[in-house]
Amino acid sequence: MLKKLMKYEWKGTFKICLILLAVVAGATLVGALGWSVMIRYLSRGSAEYHNGNEMASVAVTMMGMGTFFAYILTMAGVTYLLIGYLGVHFYKTMYTDEGYLTHTLPATPKQILFSKVFVAGCWNLIILGAMGISVVVLVITIFGSFSSSYNGLYNPWAEMSRDFTQMWRELNDTGLKVEIVHTIVSTILAYIVSPFSGVIMLFGSLTIGQLASKHKLLVGILTYVGVLFANSILGQIFRFVFTLPYLVRVSTSSSSNVAARSVAGNMSSTLDASLALAVVTGAIMYFVMIQILSKKLNLD
Repeated sequence: MLKKLMKYEWKGTFKICLILLAVVAGATLVGALGWSVMIRYLSRGSAEYHNGNEMASVAVTMMGMGTFFAYILTMAGVTYLLIGYLGVHFYKTMYTDEGYLTHTLPATPKQILFSKVFVAGCWNLIILGAMGISVVVLVITIFGSFSSSYNGLYNPWAEMSRDFTQMWRELNDTGLKVEIVHTIVSTILAYIVSPFSGVIMLFGSLTIGQLASKHKLLVGILTYVGVLFANSILGQIFRFVFTLPYLVRVSTSSSSNVAARSVAGNMSSTLDASLALAVVTGAIMYFVMIQILSKKLNLD
């Protein structure tokens, strides 16, 4: 039954999520095109700028900056639209008239909840990944435009490669490779866990709102705001606890090598704190949802 639930959950959400992915792709295309045109035009040299093309240069610059701000606003809009859509879809299929049909299915509350959390978390992960790829594409386009505009005289990729090689040698000399690998692993794990934890907090807040006698949706939304506020405070506490050993090490050590290692460790421990917070809050909210759906569900 769980496979069927997940199948229909994918089927019920893929249209809107694909539209959001298309919006990300479109914003990436427009942003890359706008910045590419601006860089290629302005890098032709200052001679054209002083030969009657001032207005054209200003127009191209404004176009490039406009596409940049449009890109930022679009990415932010996609993020909020995704969260809003996933919340509305969950509430509609769980706690409205449609929810009656959902809860009459031959499936346990755990199966129903898992299918919804898993699919929503996957969409959150996919769209977040698409945004990351979008940023990479934009950076590659900008660097490629610089490189081609200067006819190979300026190669940002070669400079980045040299800088990275030099940085890695310095890290190797100071013994920071372990901390860097730790940071990379923590970043990957946080990228995987955080989308699911965010979905669970949203769904959990809407589920807690069902305990209210009136205005359940409003109570759920207010609960979500409160959960986000509490999560930000807990985040500060977690980061302090996780980074305290490294702060103490920096303050008590006069060695530049130990200090550098402690700074790198401070970065990785901050990521560890965020990852731990996501796991803890996600687990608590998921447990709360299971208890409410199993014992306290009231669709009146």
